[in-house]
Amino acid sequence: MNFIFPLNIHIEKLYIRDITYDDLPYLIRWYNNTDDYKYATGIDHGVSLEYIVHSYKKSVACEHEFFAGIYLKNGCEMMGMLKGNLKKENKTVWISQFLIDKIYQRKGYGSQAIEGVLDYFALNAGISYAYVAVAEKNMAGKCFWKKRGFQEFQKCRGHFKDSGEGLDAIVMHKNLAINR
Repeated sequence: MNFIFPLNIHIEKLYIRDITYDDLPYLIRWYNNTDDYKYATGIDHGVSLEYIVHSYKKSVACEHEFFAGIYLKNGCEMMGMLKGNLKKENKTVWISQFLIDKIYQRKGYGSQAIEGVLDYFALNAGISYAYVAVAEKNMAGKCFWKKRGFQEFQKCRGHFKDSGEGLDAIVMHKNLAINR
């Protein structure tokens, strides 16, 4: 199974590559730690490995989606993940899930990963625009994306579900062409 743009990116201290079937059991700890990662995964309840396998199979079946692990170059343990899709006709990338493990946060790894991936898509896929939806309550997330040059674009009411309650989201965007 191939992604339209296989990710195999070396960035400073990081290595970002497509997640394989063998990597899926490592994701369960993040998806099930909803206190720390519900805004990053978009899931506010525990999930089974079968759920993650199903999500993975859907991603690899769609040639415009990507699902990647983020690793330290000198280690083999996954320290984060990135999921989203490309819309080549609109020259757009949507980042639907982005997560750096709590022990690696606030050390610059998230910034390196996002900037490296966006540069990769701009240079190798002709992508000019990046979008992300952030729960309005997620102040840390909004701050992270703003520091990466993303700006608020629009508000979506009830976009995320939090224990059955709809949460408003802020769609943020960045023009990648202005960095060239």
